[in-house]
Amino acid sequence: QTISELLARTKNSTTPQLTKLPLDGDESFVASLTLENIGWQLVAVMPTSEMSNKISSAMVKTIAVNCVIAAAFIVIMMWIANGVAKSISSISKKMLDMGNQGGDLTLRLDESRQDELGELARGFNAVIANTDPYSDTSQDLKSILSSNIITNNSLYI
Repeated sequence: QTISELLARTKNSTTPQLTKLPLDGDESFVASLTLENIGWQLVAVMPTSEMSNKISSAMVKTIAVNCVIAAAFIVIMMWIANGVAKSISSISKKMLDMGNQGGDLTLRLDESRQDELGELARGFNAVIANTDPYSDTSQDLKSILSSNIITNNSLYI
């Protein structure tokens, strides 16, 4: 099919027509539209290679931008995860210190954060604060036992 044949076929058509034709040994997109008011036919020709180059260029740019955005998100997520991990690690270390010091219930976690980890610390500190009376009773019991004489596996009070 040639451009002349395309124009003859679309002469009375009011909708744009698009076809692919070999022109000068190269495939080209040919679009035609009849302008009814003046009786002209408008024809646009674009080699497929030119369109392919533009599409390829757009795809490369899109992929590059997406890679940059993905890298930025990865860096941001690593930064956030690192911050959370450090906070959890500090809470864990403080709790281990409490356990390693014979269950020292006078130590408290840092409550200064205004996020979930701060809430966790406040909750843990509240639980520990509620066990203080039991801690005092336990200390009193230890001093009573140590002040009394324990002999021959018997306790004399």
